[in-house]
Amino acid sequence: MTADVRIERAEVDDLGAVVELLRGVGLPVDDVAYHIEAFVLAREDGQVVGTSAIEVHGDAVLLRSVAVAPSHRGRGIADVLMAESEAMAVIEGARHLYLLTTTAADYFAVRGFEIVTREVAGAAIGEAMQFRSLCPASATCMRRAVAGGIG
Repeated sequence: MTADVRIERAEVDDLGAVVELLRGVGLPVDDVAYHIEAFVLAREDGQVVGTSAIEVHGDAVLLRSVAVAPSHRGRGIADVLMAESEAMAVIEGARHLYLLTTTAADYFAVRGFEIVTREVAGAAIGEAMQFRSLCPASATCMRRAVAGGIG
């Protein structure tokens, strides 16, 4: 990642830019407004070029909306965004990060995520809109223990 990219927490005013980026890479946006303050952003020259977010569901956390603008891929931005989101998950007392993906299972597997069934994620995280309706049933569910998390 270059020094020109800043990582920062999203604010409500960032909603439009976040939605635009996520739509551009084909990720769901229907519930982003409800979770905008749980987003971490990568900015370059004032533009949002990457996102990552968490949703807390008990001791499990949904890692979601990991996206980097195609023009900025291959620079390690997603890894930095995910590390920031994971740090937020640790503060929330998370034990595991879960995610759903339709296109990036190999990417996340390299980063320590393993494929699990949606049932493994548990009832609490199963209530997330990503699980209930936004991601297709064919999406791959993955899990990783939180670095530095509780047990």
